[in-house]
Amino acid sequence: MNRFYRVVWNASKGVWQAVTELGKGQGKTKGMRALRRAAAVTLGLASLSVMAADVLPTGGNVVAGNAAISQSGSAMTINQTTNKAVIDWQSFSVGQNNSVTFIQPTATSVALNRVLGTDVSLIQGRISANGIVAIENPNGILFTQTAQVNVGGLIASTLKFSLPDFMNGEYKLAGASSNAIVNQGNITVANGGTAAFVAAKISNTGNVTANGGNVLMGAGSVVTLDLGGPVKLEVKQAAIDALIENGGAIKADGGLVYLRAHAAGELATTVINNTGVIEAHTLATGEKGQIYLIGDMQNDRIAVGGKLDASAPVGGDGGFIETSAADVAVADNAHVTAASAQGKGGAWLIDPSNITIQAGSCTGTNCLSAGTIETTLNGGTDVAIATVAAGSEAGDINVNAPISWNKNKLSLIAHNNININGTLTATGTGSLAFAYGQATADGAGSSYNVNNGAKIYIPSGGAFRWLKGSEGTVKNLVLDNGLLRFGNGTQTSLDSLGQLEQPFYFDDVSIVNGQQRNGWYKLTFSNYPLDLQLATGGDGTSSWNVNGQIANTQDGFPQGTTSSLEISGYKEGVGSIASNLRIAFADGEVLNVANTYTLNAGQSFLKTDTTVTNVGTIAASNVRLWVGTRDDFVAGTDQPFKYKGNLTSNGFEQLTSQNEQSKALKITELNDGQGAAILFYSTSPGADTSVNYCCSFENATGTDPRSSPITEPARDGSYALFMRLANLGVGQSDGMTWYYAAGPAARLDSIVGQVSASAGTPPAPIVVVPNTTTPVITAIASAQNTVNTNTATPATVNSNILPPPFVAPEIAGKTMNVDTSGGLRLVSLDTGTSGTPGNGNSNANGGSGAADGASVPNAGGTNQAGLDPSGFMKVFVVGGGVSLPDVAMNNQGVQIEDLNKAQKGAPR
Repeated sequence: MNRFYRVVWNASKGVWQAVTELGKGQGKTKGMRALRRAAAVTLGLASLSVMAADVLPTGGNVVAGNAAISQSGSAMTINQTTNKAVIDWQSFSVGQNNSVTFIQPTATSVALNRVLGTDVSLIQGRISANGIVAIENPNGILFTQTAQVNVGGLIASTLKFSLPDFMNGEYKLAGASSNAIVNQGNITVANGGTAAFVAAKISNTGNVTANGGNVLMGAGSVVTLDLGGPVKLEVKQAAIDALIENGGAIKADGGLVYLRAHAAGELATTVINNTGVIEAHTLATGEKGQIYLIGDMQNDRIAVGGKLDASAPVGGDGGFIETSAADVAVADNAHVTAASAQGKGGAWLIDPSNITIQAGSCTGTNCLSAGTIETTLNGGTDVAIATVAAGSEAGDINVNAPISWNKNKLSLIAHNNININGTLTATGTGSLAFAYGQATADGAGSSYNVNNGAKIYIPSGGAFRWLKGSEGTVKNLVLDNGLLRFGNGTQTSLDSLGQLEQPFYFDDVSIVNGQQRNGWYKLTFSNYPLDLQLATGGDGTSSWNVNGQIANTQDGFPQGTTSSLEISGYKEGVGSIASNLRIAFADGEVLNVANTYTLNAGQSFLKTDTTVTNVGTIAASNVRLWVGTRDDFVAGTDQPFKYKGNLTSNGFEQLTSQNEQSKALKITELNDGQGAAILFYSTSPGADTSVNYCCSFENATGTDPRSSPITEPARDGSYALFMRLANLGVGQSDGMTWYYAAGPAARLDSIVGQVSASAGTPPAPIVVVPNTTTPVITAIASAQNTVNTNTATPATVNSNILPPPFVAPEIAGKTMNVDTSGGLRLVSLDTGTSGTPGNGNSNANGGSGAADGASVPNAGGTNQAGLDPSGFMKVFVVGGGVSLPDVAMNNQGVQIEDLNKAQKGAPR
C-alpha cells in the first residue's frame, strides 16, 4: 500500500532521509539553509522548502557546442548557436521571481544542462525556450507550485546522459540515483513537443501539457528516449523502489502519454499509481490520443484510479488506453473512457498476468469489477482484457460475475484459458471476442469454457469472433465440422436475424464426369440461405393453407422484428447455437421463433429444434411453419432430382402414392448414385414436405404437400418441410424438429443411418447383394410377376416399374407377358456387347443391338431409355442377368414425357 512520506534529518548518519507519516523527526541546527533542506527531496510527496528568491543557475561552463551565458538582474539568458550544446553547472535552480531563457537555433535544438554539485534543482520561477531544454541532476529536480516552464521540449532526469551518444542524437540515460523528479507547477511544451521525466521516482501533482506531442515518464535505472521513433521511451533496467505517481493533470490532446516503470526485486510492488487526470483527447483535425500505464509483467503492480481520458469530444474517433503489469488494480471510482461524440469509440486494454472479474468492489490482486467493465462499455469504449502468464500465474481469464452491455466490444484474450462462470449479455450494437491459447502458435491444450449454467448472449451472428493460438485465424461464428458447414467458411453461419446461411458439404470421394472432387460444394443456388416462413391467422380449416399473415426470409419480416443468439453451447465450429426471432405481425400477434441449431463433430447433419411461442397479448390461431429453400442446387447442378418419402427401419423409403404424408425429402445431384445427396427430414408427427419449381420460396410453401409431386425429374425447383402448429394462446408454444443432412451420394446410406440414430428411427438393415447373375428365365418370370401385381382397368403399374402418375394407354386393361406384343420384350445380349445402339439390330461389334431406338442401360453406349413403339418396354438381359431401363426401375422417378428432355437438358 502506498504511503505518504516526509523528509527528516538523521543526526547519527548525518543525512536527510524519507520516513512515513508515522515517523518522528528531528530538526537540524537552526543554521541549516532552506536550500540544503530542499536538496534532501527524495520522494514525490516530500515536504517543500523555500529558497532565496534571487537564485539562478551557477558555475555554468559550456563543454560541447556553442552557447553564451549572460545575466541581467533576476534574468539569465543562454544564447545557443549550435544545434546541440552541453553546459555543466555547479547548481541549476531558479528562484520564484527569476527567469532563465534559452534562445536556440531551431525548435529541435537541444541544450543539455548537467548539474555537478550536490544540490537539488529547485525550480520556483520561469524557464523559457524555443527549443528543447534538458536538465540532468542526480540529486533530484523539484518544480514547485510557482514554477512556470514554457519550452519547445523538456527532459528532466536524475539519470545521466552518455555525452557521445547525446551528441549523436541518441538519448541513453543510466545511473544509480534513487532521487526523484517532482512537479507541482505548470509545465507546457510547444505543440508537438515532448515533456520527458526520467528518474527512479517521479511524482506529478501539478500540470503537464504537451498537446499534439508526448508526455513521457520512465522510472528505472536505465532508460532510452527516442523522441522521433515509434517507441519513444523504454525502461531497460529496473530501479529499486521505482515509482510514478500522478495526482495532478497530464494533458496531451492528439498525442501520447506514456508512463513506464520497472521496480527491481522479487516482491510485488506498486510502480504506477494514478489518482489524478490523464487526458489525451482526439483533436478536431482527427489526431487520436494514446495513454499507456505500463509496469513489468513479472512483479510490478499498477493502480488505476482517477481519470484516464482518450475520448473524442469534438469529432473523430476515440483513442487508445493501455494499463498493463503483472498486477493491475482498478479502483471502483476510476473513470476510463475513449468514447467518441460523433465517430467510433476507442479502446481500453487491461493486461495483467491473471485476472478475475467479480461482482462488487475488488480488494485483491488482479481483480476487476464487472461494474467497471459495464460502465466503460456502455459509455462508448471497447474493453479488451488480455493476460500473459507470469510466475505461478497461468494467464487465465475468469469471469465470475455477469456482464451486460449494449454497445462496443468486449474482448477476452487469454494466454491460456477463458473460464466463463457468469452470464455475458451483449445487446444492441454490443459484441464479443474470445482469443485463447495465445501462449502457443496453435493454442493446443487451451480452450474457453462456459460453466455453472452461465450463458452467452449476442445480438447477431456477426457480434462474435474467436481465435485459438497466436498464429491462428480469426474466425466468425461459423458452424463447420469439416463435413457440413453453413456460410462460405469465413462469414458467420447465421444472418442478422439468426437464420442459417447457405449450406455446403465437403466431398473428397466422388468422381463426377471423370473428375475427382476435393473441396466444398454448395447446396442451394447462388448464395441463398436456407429459408424459413411463418404464418398466422386466416382460414385454418385445413391442415395446409397459405392464408393470413405471412413472413419469410426471402420477402422479409415485419418492421420491428428483433433477434438474438445464445452461444454458450458453441465452441470452435461445432455444438449448439440458439437463435430467437421475435416477429410482431400487423394484426397484433407477436410470435418468437426459437431455433436451436446443433452440428456435432463427425456428423453429416445439422439438427434443428424450432419452437414457436406466443409472446404477445392475444391468441395466435392457424400457426404454420415452413423451412427449406427458394432455389435448389446440389454440388454441380441446378436441376437435381427430388424424392418424397419417409425414414423407416429400411432407411429412406420413397412414397408409393400421391396422398401420403412425407416427412423426408431426398435430393440428389445425379440419378445413378454418384455426386451429392441431401436428406431433409423431420421427426415431428405432423410434418410434411412439398416440392415445386424455382425460384421463390413461396412456390414450395404455396403447394399443398399432399398434392405435391412425390418425385421430381431433373428440374430447377424449391422445396420445404411444412408443419401445422397448434393454435397458441398467450405464453403457449409448439414446434418442429428437423434435420438437414448432406454428403457424397455414395455415403447417403451411412448419412441416413446417422440421422436415424439421432432421431430415434430404427436404422436401415444392411443388405449384402451377392455377386451373382440371375438366370434369364428366372429374371423374366420375376419381372412379369412384378408387373402383374396390379391388373385394374385402366391398368396402373407397380411402383417398382413406373411412377404412379404414369398410365400408358397402350397397356390399359392388359396383363404383361414376355412374348406378347404390348408387353415386355426380351432382348438378350452377351457381356461383350458394346457400342451405341441405333435403329438397327446390330452394333459395331457384331452383337445384338436394341431395336426401335431403345438403348441398353449399363451395356455400353448411351443411356437413353424410351418407349418401344411395338409395345410397352424391353427387358435387356446382359450375360444372363436382367437389366431394366431406368424408367422401368423408377431410378429417376420421372414421367416418360419428361425423361428425354431431362436427360438432354431441354426446357421443360
